[in-house]
Amino acid sequence: MLIAAYSAACGGGGQDTVAPPPTPPAPTVAQVVVTPSSATLMVGAAVTLTGQPVASSGAPLPATVTWSSSAPAVATVDATGRVTAVGSGSATITASAGAGSGTAIITVLAPVASLTISPDSLLLVAGDAAPLTATLRDATGATLSGRAIQWTTDAPTVTSVSATGVVTGIGNGRALIIATSEARADTAPVHVIMPNLRLVFDRAPGHTRPGFGLGLIVRATRTGTDTLKTFTGTVTIQDSSGGNTIFGTASTTARDGIAVFDDLAFSASGTYRLRATASGTTMQIAEALTSPIAVSATSTLPTITVGTIERTALTTGVLGTSRYRIPVTLRDSTGVAAPPTAVTVRLDRGQGTVRSGATTVTTVNGTATFELVIQGAAGMDALITAAGFQPRVQAIASPLEFWASYLNHQRSAGDSVIAVGGSLTTSATLVHSGLAESPVHAVTYELSWTPAELTVSGDSTTTGASYTINRTRVAEGVLRVTVASAEALATVGRNQLLHRFTITVRPGASGTQQLRMVTLDLRDANGNVLAPRRSVDFTFRVQ
Repeated sequence: MLIAAYSAACGGGGQDTVAPPPTPPAPTVAQVVVTPSSATLMVGAAVTLTGQPVASSGAPLPATVTWSSSAPAVATVDATGRVTAVGSGSATITASAGAGSGTAIITVLAPVASLTISPDSLLLVAGDAAPLTATLRDATGATLSGRAIQWTTDAPTVTSVSATGVVTGIGNGRALIIATSEARADTAPVHVIMPNLRLVFDRAPGHTRPGFGLGLIVRATRTGTDTLKTFTGTVTIQDSSGGNTIFGTASTTARDGIAVFDDLAFSASGTYRLRATASGTTMQIAEALTSPIAVSATSTLPTITVGTIERTALTTGVLGTSRYRIPVTLRDSTGVAAPPTAVTVRLDRGQGTVRSGATTVTTVNGTATFELVIQGAAGMDALITAAGFQPRVQAIASPLEFWASYLNHQRSAGDSVIAVGGSLTTSATLVHSGLAESPVHAVTYELSWTPAELTVSGDSTTTGASYTINRTRVAEGVLRVTVASAEALATVGRNQLLHRFTITVRPGASGTQQLRMVTLDLRDANGNVLAPRRSVDFTFRVQ
C-alpha cells in the first residue's frame, strides 16, 4: 500500500525522459602564431619558422598551415616553413590556417664584397688621435650600413684603436690598423712620431737694408708642418752673435702658436743670423735660427713683379667703378720664391677709392693676387709693399675710361607728347669724351619698343658717314644694330651721329610709351671691348 501511494504521488507509471545538453560548436582558428616573428639573414642562409594555429581564447588548435612569401625575389618559403634568403631586401612570410593567419618579417642582407679604409694612412704625434672610417660595399657597389666592423692594430705599443676606428698614437714607430667585416678586410699604415716642440721662422728676409722692417713670423710646432696652437708664451728675437744690432719690439706674446714682429729692423750693415727663443711656458720648446741675412745700405732689394692687370667694368652700381685683378710675384735675387709674405697695396696717386677687396694678401709659393673694386675718375698709381722687397709703384688705368665712350639718345625737347598717328625722330649718338683711351671702331646696340603700339623705322646710313650699318630684327619689337668702321667712329671730345629712327604711334595706343637703347659693346680697332653693357631709356606720352 505505501509503495503504491508513493508511486502515485510521484507520477509513477509515466514514460517522460530528460534531453541531453546540445553539443558546443567546434573552435575556429583566430590566428597563427609565427615563431620567430622576425629574422635577419645573409643571402643564401635559411631559417625554419613554426606556425601554431590558435583559437580566440589562445588555445592551440590542430590545423594545417600553409606558407607564402610577399617577395620571392628576396626570400622563399617551402611547405614546412623553411625560409631561404635569395636577395637583399625585406619580405613578409605569411602562415595561414583556415580564417586565421600570422606573419614574420625577414630582412635579407647582401654580403660585404669590399671594405675600404679612409684615409688610407695617418701621421700622428704621440698622444694625438684621429678617426678612420671603413666603407662597406656589396657586389653591385652599393654602400652597406649597419654591419659589424672589427678594428685591430698589429702594434699595440705604437697605436691603439677603438671599436669605432679612432686611432691613438702611443709610441714612436709604425703600425698597421686592420678593419674586418664578414671576412673582408683592409689595412691602413699609421706612422707615430714623438713630439719635437720647437720654433720655426715662417718668414724672414734673405737680405734687407738697415732700418727696413723685417716682418718676421715665428711659429711653434711639433712636427714642422703643424702649428702648436696651445702655445701662448713669449717669443724673443736676438742676434745670434749676441750683438746689439736690432731695434724695435723684440719680444711679443704668441697667439695660437704664432708670433709676429712687424717693426723689428737691423741698425747696421752686415750679415746676421737671428735666434728665436720661447719663454713664459712650461713647454720645452727648442729655439730657431734664421739663415744668414745680408744687410746693406747700398744693396738692391729684390723687386715686386706685377703681372697683367685685368680690368672689368661693373655693369651695375656706381658709375666709374671697375673690378681689378692684380697679380704679384715675390722672388729673391736668385729667383727663389719668397716664403709666405704679406703684400699690401694702397692707392698712392690720383682720385680713386677702393670700394671692396682685401688690400693685404699673403703669398703662396711666392705669388698672390689682389681682387679689388675701385672707383675713380682718372688714372692712378698703386703702391705695393712687402717686407724685404723694394716698394713697387704700379700705374692703374682709370675705372672711368670704361665709361668714357657710350651710346646715347638724341631727340627734340618738343617730342614729349605725341598724338595717335604722329611721329617723332630720335638718333643714336656715340659720345666720346676726353677720358677715352682708344677710339671706337665698332658699336653693337639694340633698340626695343612695344610693337602693338609703336612702329619703328630707321635710316640705313647717316649722310656723310663713312661706316656701314647692319640691322637685324632679333624679336618682335627688338632691333639689333651693328655699326663698323675701318676709321675711328669718333675722335676724342667729338660725338658722332650714327643712326636716325622714326617712331610712329599706332592707332589705339595710349599712355606713356618707352623706348630702350641697350649698348651691347663698343670695340676698338683690334676688337677689344671698350665699354660695358649700358642702357638708356626715353619716354613720351601719347595724346
